[in-house]
Amino acid sequence: MSSGFGELAKTNPSALAGFDTAQLEVLTTNTAVLETFPPVIKQSALEAFVNSFHIVFYAAAPITALGLLLAFMLRETPLRTSQDFAAAREDAAGESLG
Repeated sequence: MSSGFGELAKTNPSALAGFDTAQLEVLTTNTAVLETFPPVIKQSALEAFVNSFHIVFYAAAPITALGLLLAFMLRETPLRTSQDFAAAREDAAGESLG
């Protein structure tokens, strides 16, 4: 966010005239404050939020790809048939009886 507002100060210093930058600290806890900002400042703050999401998705993409690769490497195990289940249940019942 600081780089976005630094760029705004270079390109359009009049946009920051009269704006208290301490109000930007409130954005960390309450984004409804954006509605009270002037349009240029609001746009800069929203761009900062969007840029932060790009970083999150760039970091999550390799992790997701690794998870997908590992999922394809899982061994397929066939499900038990009802006959196998009944036989396993009878064996377990016999073991519990002694």
